[in-house]
Amino acid sequence: AGHRTIHRRMGKKSKAKRKSGPSGGASGPSSAPGARPQEEETLDNLRFEDPFEDEFADDDDMEIVDASAGDGLTGGGGGRDAGTTVSNETGGDDGAAASQRKAWMPGTELNSDEVLEYDQSAYTMYHAMKPEWPCLSFDILPDTLGTNRTRFPHTMTAVAGTQADEAKKNKLTVMRLGDMGRTYKKPSGEDSDDEDAMSDSDSDGGGDNTDDDPTLDHRDIPHYGGVNRVRCMPQRPSVVASHGATGHVHLWDVSSHLASFEKGGGGGALNNRALQSHGGHKDEGYAMDWSRKEE
Repeated sequence: AGHRTIHRRMGKKSKAKRKSGPSGGASGPSSAPGARPQEEETLDNLRFEDPFEDEFADDDDMEIVDASAGDGLTGGGGGRDAGTTVSNETGGDDGAAASQRKAWMPGTELNSDEVLEYDQSAYTMYHAMKPEWPCLSFDILPDTLGTNRTRFPHTMTAVAGTQADEAKKNKLTVMRLGDMGRTYKKPSGEDSDDEDAMSDSDSDGGGDNTDDDPTLDHRDIPHYGGVNRVRCMPQRPSVVASHGATGHVHLWDVSSHLASFEKGGGGGALNNRALQSHGGHKDEGYAMDWSRKEE
């Protein structure tokens, strides 16, 4: 799929062939004995007669050109641009293919030669991870490291609920993500007010620590049934609520899990029992939130 094939027509154009009479000029229809008499032309039986023969190219006359060989085609030899959102190839009038970039809109179907790729310039920091099971809901737990942080590397704490293939395999996962550095820097010479502001904050001792790899530490809490929604209490982030596929709503105290992160993963038992459970809902639910005014 990484190569494009371009077919160029190699057949020569046929020259016009005209029937010539004894005098070398163009002659009319044959008047040999037994030939069909010439029909007199009228407005009703006029026909267009092309003096040039049609041109066809045989398969043997086709030349196959590998676009990756670097014959001046856009995108040849180096693959697609990593910053392309939607990459496709179209042929021009001269038969050369050109690589184009455009933003993908939901509901738009992709052609067979198109792929989705995220635009690196859209994210100052971009890190990806793959969980054991899909997670329908997650929440960010506020910490005491300060608000509106701009200095790299970043640290954050989150909680997510799984959607496993069996009810007994589900769990709440409390995560600590650390050493997350900047993944994109604008090329030199480009205008970047935001980047300048971040560079100023990096230069006061925090630094842009991109040499260390990001870290992920997590603690799991067994949760019977899929987790449709998870939310932490704004006033006390260590208290987390979950709304399950069984219809039950549970409250969890994850303070012991958060404390284990500070200890480097050692020491202390984890409290995996729910503080409270409510089973009054007949059906599963997806909408749940905490009051912002009262604890």
